[in-house]
This record gives sequence, structure tokens and C-alpha cells, in this order.
Amino acid sequence: MNNKPLLPAILLAAICSTAASSCGSHRETAAASTDLASDYSIIELPAAGGGSYVMPKARIYRTSQSSDSLVPVTLNPKSNFLTSYPAPSDLTSPPVRLTDGWMLDRRGIAPSTVFTTFTYSQYRALPQTPSPEEIMRSIAPGITVTDIVELPMTFNAATPEKADSLIRAGLPGCKTILKR
Repeated sequence: MNNKPLLPAILLAAICSTAASSCGSHRETAAASTDLASDYSIIELPAAGGGSYVMPKARIYRTSQSSDSLVPVTLNPKSNFLTSYPAPSDLTSPPVRLTDGWMLDRRGIAPSTVFTTFTYSQYRALPQTPSPEEIMRSIAPGITVTDIVELPMTFNAATPEKADSLIRAGLPGCKTILKR
């Protein structure tokens, strides 16, 4: 049996279910979650043993100031409500520096991403995840994402060498997500 037609319906049902289960004071959170879901393109790949699975496409980005050592978090672009931030154990490695100031995304950079004053090493050493209020107080002023480009490969397939090669070639086959 081919599960391929079921996958989009299952993903849509999961997003709708999450949004529908929210009520009252949680409406903003549900809206933010669906806004984040629309920020990422996915590609369908065959799974071992039949069926399929989806993988996010790789992205590269640039910022207005050096931020490669700072922990990124995501805000809802309409309300500046914190929608995504990592636990200290979620941080495995900072972004990878590439040619011409580009960075290979390892955390899920979006147009509404901002950066905290926490470095990766400081954040990983925390005994627990900071509260949303603590994270909001730690946002570094003036650092914004200026460019985001989606690469024509999955997150797992993207290597610094492949990304640099695309950058040097003028980003053929890539999709500009953000250009400020």
C-alpha cells in the first residue's frame, strides 16, 4: 500500500489539531506555531521499507552583526511573543561559518529570529532552561537576520563544502527567503 497521499493529510491534520486544541490565552501560541510551520519548506523522501518521510531543506543566512557564537531564538513577527527557544541540552553546535559572511543554519533560523547575549557555551552550561522572561531580557539589541536562502538539499545533506560551492557559484537552484 502506498502511504504517499496520506502524508500531506496527516501533516495538515496535526497542525490543525494543535491549533484547535488551543483556547483562550493560548491562541497566540497556536498562531505562532502555525506561522513557524509555514517558514520551512520540506521535501518528501522515500523511507526504507516503503512509505515516505519529510525532511526540512537546508538554509544559509547572514546577520547585521557577528552572531555566530550567540544563541538564536524566534519571536512571533506580529507580537514579539517568544515562540521558540532551545533547552541547554538542545544545543549541539553553533552555526558553521561559510564564504562571504554566510552561516549554515543548525538551529532553524527564520525571518523573525533574534539573538540572545548567551553564547553557546554559556547556555549549554546552564543547569536548566531560562524562563521566557529571562530569554526576552537577554535579547541582544540590533542584531537581525538580513538574508536567508534555502538550499536545494536537505538539512542532513548540507555540508559546508556544498554550501560554499553554491555561494561561490551565485546560489543556483536556491530560493531566497529573506533579503533585507
